[in-house]
Amino acid sequence: MSFTSLSFLFYFLPLSLLLYSLCPKRLKKGLLIVISVLFYGWMKPINMLYLILLILYVYLGGRVIQNTKEQGLKRIRMWCFCSFLIFLLVYFKYAQGLYDAIVSMLSLKLQIDALLMPLGSSFILFQALSYLFDIGYEKTDHVKLIDCALYISFFPKLLMGPIMQYHDFIIKNEAAFVTWDNVEAGTRRFTLGLAQKVILADSMAQLYAVLNTDTSTLGCWLASIAYTFQIFFDFAGYTSMAIGTAMMLGYQLNENFCHPYHAQSIRDFWRRWHISLSTWFRDYVYIPLGGNRVSVWKHIRNVLIVWMLTGMWHGNSFNFILWGLYYACLLLLETYSPLKHMAKLKVISQLITFLLVNFGWIIFAESDITALGLRLSAMLGFGSTLCSAQSIAYLCSYAGLLSIGAVLVFLPIAKWKQMFTERCRSEWLPVIAYACLFFISIAFLLASQYQSFLYFRF
Repeated sequence: MSFTSLSFLFYFLPLSLLLYSLCPKRLKKGLLIVISVLFYGWMKPINMLYLILLILYVYLGGRVIQNTKEQGLKRIRMWCFCSFLIFLLVYFKYAQGLYDAIVSMLSLKLQIDALLMPLGSSFILFQALSYLFDIGYEKTDHVKLIDCALYISFFPKLLMGPIMQYHDFIIKNEAAFVTWDNVEAGTRRFTLGLAQKVILADSMAQLYAVLNTDTSTLGCWLASIAYTFQIFFDFAGYTSMAIGTAMMLGYQLNENFCHPYHAQSIRDFWRRWHISLSTWFRDYVYIPLGGNRVSVWKHIRNVLIVWMLTGMWHGNSFNFILWGLYYACLLLLETYSPLKHMAKLKVISQLITFLLVNFGWIIFAESDITALGLRLSAMLGFGSTLCSAQSIAYLCSYAGLLSIGAVLVFLPIAKWKQMFTERCRSEWLPVIAYACLFFISIAFLLASQYQSFLYFRF
C-alpha cells in the first residue's frame, strides 16, 4: 500500500489511528504489528508470510547469537545468520538479470522467472542486518520478540525507511503514546510530504518523461533538473509522510534529509541526503574496514568498497555501479586535492556541488550507457542543437513549478515557516493553510496519473 493511495489516506490511516488510540496500553505494540503486517500485504498477501518468516528468523538468530558466550563463536554465528539475509538481498536484486543474461547468451527460448523482490526488501533487510550486527557486537541485548517484530515491521518506515538501528528506535519510543499535539504535528508533517510528492515530484516526473528523448542542450538540461527535483521531492516527501504518520502514533523516526541541495561539498551533500543509508554504510562497512584511520591506499580502498556497495544496493544495472564510483572519485578528490578548500567559497561551492550532484543523477537515471554518453555530451553542447521547439514550450509551461521547486530546495524555507508560525496571531490561519494544501494535493492526485515512489524499486 502506498501513502498516496486514497485507500490509505481515507480508510487505512484513520481507522488505524482510531483503533490504536482506543487499544489498551498492554496491547498497543501487538496491534501495531498486526496493522503493519496488513499494510505490507495489502496488495499482495503472500508478502505477509514473507515478513512474518523474516521476523521469526531474525529474532531466533538474535537469540542464538546473544546466548553464545565465547566471542569468536558469537561472531561466526552472527555472520552465518547475516549471510542468509545478504544472500536474499543479492538474489532478489540480481537473480532475474542473471537468468535473462544466461538465456540470452545461450539463445534459449526457455523463459525463467526469478522470484520477484518483495516491496521494500532493501530497507527491511538492512534493518534486519543492523539488528543482528548490534546483537553480535553487543550494542543491544535482552530483546523481546514483540520489540523485534515492531522494529522490523513498523509500517511508517517499512518500505522506504528511514533505516534506524534497533537500540535507537527503542530508546526514542519507549514511552510512545497518542496525544492530540502529536496527531496535529504529525498531520501537518504528513500534509507537507504529500504535497511534495503529488504536486512537485509527480509534475517533475511528467516533465522528465516528456523530455527524456529530447536531444537538444536545453532539453537535456531541463530533463536533468526535472529528475534532480523529482528524486528529492519524491523521497523527501515520502520521508515526511513516514515521520508524520509515526508522530500521529506517538513514535519518533530519524530525519533522513537536511536541505541536501544547500550542500557546499560532496561530503556535505552525503551528510544531508539519505542520512540513514549513509549512516548504515558508515557504521557497518566503512568503520569496520578501518575508516580513514588507516594508510592512504587503504582509505582509498575503503571508500571504493563502500561506494561500490552503495551503487549495487540501488540496482542491478551497470549505471548504479558507475554512479557509486563517480561519488567515490569525487569524495577522494575532495580529500586529497585542493578541492577540499572549495567549501570556503559558499555560493560558488554550493553551485558547483549542485551541478556535480545533477550530473550524478543523470548517471543514476540512465541505464543505457550509450544514451548516457549522448545525454552528457548534449548537455556540454557537443553534437546537438542548442534548443528545440519542444524544450522551449515545456520550459514555459513548467516555469512556475520549476521556480517553486528551486525556491524550496535552495532557500531557507524552514526559517520562513518558523517566522510565520511565531508571528501569526490567528490560531486558525495555519490550520486553514494546511487544509487547503491537503485538498489541493488530493486534487492533483485525482487529476494526474498515479506515480509510484522512485525508491520503491530499491
